[in-house]
Amino acid sequence: MTRPTVSASTGVTVDELLEFLVQHQLDDDKIYAFLCGSLNTARFRQLVHRIEIVVKAQQPAAVSKATWRGRQSKIKGRIFERLIEMILKVVEPFKTWANVNTTTSELDVLVQIGPSGGIIPSLREWGTHFICECKFGYEHVSLQWVTNLNTVLQSHNANVGVLFSTRGTTMQGNGKRAVHQIEILSVMTPAKFIVCVDLWDLKVCANGSNLLRLLSQRYMEAKASAGKLKLLQN
Repeated sequence: MTRPTVSASTGVTVDELLEFLVQHQLDDDKIYAFLCGSLNTARFRQLVHRIEIVVKAQQPAAVSKATWRGRQSKIKGRIFERLIEMILKVVEPFKTWANVNTTTSELDVLVQIGPSGGIIPSLREWGTHFICECKFGYEHVSLQWVTNLNTVLQSHNANVGVLFSTRGTTMQGNGKRAVHQIEILSVMTPAKFIVCVDLWDLKVCANGSNLLRLLSQRYMEAKASAGKLKLLQN
């Protein structure tokens, strides 16, 4: 993303402008637009189409059903991770690394938050980095996914995890347990926040909505739920 220049005649540098925005905690659509570019819609649709091709592909006669499903799942997962990485790269404060191997686990996407992230009120609370988990499948967010991501956050000193999945959360069946666990994690000490983003959200962003604002809204929703739980505890 190309940063706008500040005329020398104004006597204001870019750094001073950023500091002013942070100090006054300004939150405006122009700021989100400045920090988050537009998605490459054609590329987004291309990746989604590739996933659909893999889903519809016929099982070869010489390959067992279990083996074929495993191959499909692996390919879909890789394409979905590429799609997520592409989306995150349009956000100016974010620097991403995919498939990061550590001594304890493999991170789908590790995201560093640069200094300009301090302009956004919610990102000021995220710390230096956050971790993304990518899940492409037909199920809603599960308790196991939430538990695993929380373990990764603890192991890598991260406060926030973003769970990108196909169908998101649900209050039906076992999905309700996952939602409840997310709420519990947000009131523990230290608190861990898991932000859930589904494929519908991503398609909305591809059609013009701002990803950074979406992440901020999801985070504030998680904090609001935490506030309700704290009231119940007192």
